[in-house]
Amino acid sequence: MRLLLRANTHRQVDTGSWEVAASPDTPLRERWQWQVRLHTGTPAPAPAPATPSDVHRVDHPLPGGTTLEVAVDAGHVTSVVELADPGDAPAVDRRQDELVVLIASGGPVLVEDRHLLADRDALVLEGDDPARVGVTLPEGSQGLVTVVRLRSAGRRVLGWVP
Repeated sequence: MRLLLRANTHRQVDTGSWEVAASPDTPLRERWQWQVRLHTGTPAPAPAPATPSDVHRVDHPLPGGTTLEVAVDAGHVTSVVELADPGDAPAVDRRQDELVVLIASGGPVLVEDRHLLADRDALVLEGDDPARVGVTLPEGSQGLVTVVRLRSAGRRVLGWVP
């Protein structure tokens, strides 16, 4: 699955906080597993809907005073956050069992020469989507891409049904 999520469609969860993606994406529908959120300003991030001993949280600063929060139920999901500089024209490699969220910040970014991501836009890749995607900058852009990698901590393949 490949899903392009524009910044203006992220769900506002609190003052200055937007949910980019989560599993489940409908609160209380199923057992909470992970969430990716963006926070602006100084409000403290809302706690994840799991017990504190189960939650592993990574807070990562982005350009423009935005903070990326990746919270996972550590018993079921692992996460890694990386920063890619599209000025170096990197390829983002994805393992078949990974769910990857690419988030643009600081300016527009072009993914696969066809998806133009503006600031805070996201592209989610999982399942049979390409294992490698190229990331470049349109002329004059100073954009960066944050790569969030999510994997199952067990034997089940991690999935997401938006």
